[in-house]
Amino acid sequence: MTDLKRLITSQKFVRKYVTESFDRRDQFILLEVSDKLVLESKLTDNMARLKELDLQILGIKWSSEENESELMEELEACENYQDKLRSSLFKLQSPVPTIPSPPTPVLPLLKRPTAPLPRYSGQENKDLTKFLSQFEAVINRYEYSDYEKLLLLKQQITGRALVLIDSLESQNQGYSKAKELL
Repeated sequence: MTDLKRLITSQKFVRKYVTESFDRRDQFILLEVSDKLVLESKLTDNMARLKELDLQILGIKWSSEENESELMEELEACENYQDKLRSSLFKLQSPVPTIPSPPTPVLPLLKRPTAPLPRYSGQENKDLTKFLSQFEAVINRYEYSDYEKLLLLKQQITGRALVLIDSLESQNQGYSKAKELL
């Protein structure tokens, strides 16, 4: 077997591998990281090997003064295979797309009662019992959960009373626990 035939046979083998890899490039995303690294190494090695084979083959063909159109076809084929390798390497190295998480549902704002709610600042001259009875007279007209009542209460109080309610532990977050605390 002559040198040219041996080189062309080697070139065909590498080109076959390049084409097979190129055809599987959409499946690269499914590979484990270690498999991706091994494949990247193989593709990079084959890129260098194919360049060397292409140069040797083209060198022999140029010296034997073959038809110029055949040489141009060979140059195009060489570039085509290099493009396949580049595309495969790019696909292999591109980050894994993340699946966007579903949007967080926006909770509707708590509908405030139409009647004005009393306010409480926690000052000494303010009566907590009177405030709570006025507050409950308004909110009890609506069907609020214990937690929703707490949210409304927090909007209507300030000062030390608010600090006390904010200190409630998460499992005790409710109007009845807040009322006990006050």
